[in-house]
Amino acid sequence: MIQRNIFLLPEDKCALWAKASANFPGEKLGEIMKRTLSDLSKERFVPDFYEIRRVDVPAAFDALLKLQSTGLAHRHFETDNEEIREVLEIEMTLLNAIMIALALLLDVFFYMLPPNASGGDKLPPTASGVENKPYVPTWKRQPQVGYDGPSL
Repeated sequence: MIQRNIFLLPEDKCALWAKASANFPGEKLGEIMKRTLSDLSKERFVPDFYEIRRVDVPAAFDALLKLQSTGLAHRHFETDNEEIREVLEIEMTLLNAIMIALALLLDVFFYMLPPNASGGDKLPPTASGVENKPYVPTWKRQPQVGYDGPSL
């Protein structure tokens, strides 16, 4: 059996995903992920993984789920007495390469282009500017169906 090493995604990399999800809204971040994955080889040894929880990067998590199609990312759920947490394990080399590409894109958009090229003079939002609301799973947000017993 292959031993896998799993690491929590560092805070600065969570901040990068928060920044990317704020600047590539909706399906734009998903499209970037698809383009990045198009030339990826699936025949590699996979020793180390990052572990990312939905609560850490809620806006970018759906885009990160697209990495499952490579076979280098796996989603599972953690449970305790109070809640269920969605967790994605992503191969470390893959995620590092994607984060470097995203960081380069964000640098070009905000620091190398002239201020009027992007349509605004403001700098990008930082991760501290992202609202940190606790994640509530869909099954907890929707009303539960009750059962009153058999009726005649």
